[in-house]
Amino acid sequence: MLKPKHSGSYGTPLELLLAHLGARTVIIAGLTAEGCVLCTASDAYMCDYRLLVPSDCVASVEPDDCRRSLEHMQRVLKADTRPAGQLDLAELTRR
Repeated sequence: MLKPKHSGSYGTPLELLLAHLGARTVIIAGLTAEGCVLCTASDAYMCDYRLLVPSDCVASVEPDDCRRSLEHMQRVLKADTRPAGQLDLAELTRR
């Protein structure tokens, strides 16, 4: 899905698609943790989605920026930031 700005939902049909699918959880991965990932996670949090932002599936130019952004998403947005290998995707689909 093409996005015109930092958030994956701003100006895109993502919200409509997630509503159509009945999604309650969003897994976010990408570049950059302090930019696009954080903006997308913030929008999803405001729409009451459960957030998963696997720490090994996001990156930043500066590792400290990535670490601080993940800590922020975990603390403020209640995101689960465990590495992808620790997520039980089968359990998530059963919910």
